[in-house]
Amino acid sequence: MVTETPPATDGEESLRGTPPATEDAALRGCAPRATPGPAERLRNWWHDRGSGTAYDRLDGTLTAYCAEFGALLDELDRLEAARGDGPAVDRDVVTHVETLLDRAASHLQRGHIDQGWVCFHAARRVDLYVYAAYDRLTDGETDLVRERTVEIHREAMDRLSGWRREAVSDLLLDRSGQVRRHPPVSAVMRARHLVDEANQSNHAKRRYLQRQLRYLLGIGIVALTVFMLGVTRANPLAVADVTIPTFALYVPLLGALGASLFGVRSVSKTATSMKVPQNFTPLGVVLARVFIGSLSAVALYFGLTAEVVNVTAAAATDVSPALLLLVAFAAGYSERLAPQAIERVSQITGREVSA
Repeated sequence: MVTETPPATDGEESLRGTPPATEDAALRGCAPRATPGPAERLRNWWHDRGSGTAYDRLDGTLTAYCAEFGALLDELDRLEAARGDGPAVDRDVVTHVETLLDRAASHLQRGHIDQGWVCFHAARRVDLYVYAAYDRLTDGETDLVRERTVEIHREAMDRLSGWRREAVSDLLLDRSGQVRRHPPVSAVMRARHLVDEANQSNHAKRRYLQRQLRYLLGIGIVALTVFMLGVTRANPLAVADVTIPTFALYVPLLGALGASLFGVRSVSKTATSMKVPQNFTPLGVVLARVFIGSLSAVALYFGLTAEVVNVTAAAATDVSPALLLLVAFAAGYSERLAPQAIERVSQITGREVSA
């Protein structure tokens, strides 16, 4: 007589949604990824989607997390089988984590590193439900959720300020100011979200300034190259008349070169709010810097040549070409008016939107 094998019950099915015999199957989003070739990495760099180092960092983080999360699910399956109970965690939670990991891997393959990190951090928040289930199955022998809570609180105290810092403390601390013994998973997820949001904002600001620096260096190199090529053909220092068009073309060029040089210095010292990256592109800000520097150089050039601004009265001599070029280069210092104006406009539009 042939004995039929009864169908697997809910308790015999693993958290990955497959029978135990196939538990070694990889989670969605954790399958091996093809490393992008040099051409794809160059294209991602050109579109400012992240360098090769950024790709490797996220790829390594996803690979390590998949192994750790898979081991945690295997341990949960073992504990459930030993207790003979039903699933301790809703399988939809694991599905959500897999979906987020899959999207993170997809963004990674397309070179969208920032979006990949956003999805990965979201997966790290959702997996708190799995940690809570593990704590329940061990009958209090482990405090994985509380350990994550302590970690989040310390990170918040170290990196956050203002209302986010206070909100994290309100979510995670009890009335005595200590981390809650049994914090709600929803509160821990919200606190983790606030920390991740602040980290992403800071990263966006860094990327915003780094892209400005890249554009400024590029424009500076181009302006210097054009100037040196022009000097080899028609030396502006040897002209007899500074009002001829050949010489006048050097003025905005030197203004742009000065704006690039002074802009590189001011980028490292200019504070920016999160509203600026949302309203102005880095290239737009750089073009505004260069335009203001060149325009200031042209304005001073006309002022000096028309004797509206007289700096040679004491010497009783005409304005020399070298002096005009030096003034044009120094006029590039006015480029810092651009980020200041953009910051103010962004703050005004931000208040109007939030009103």
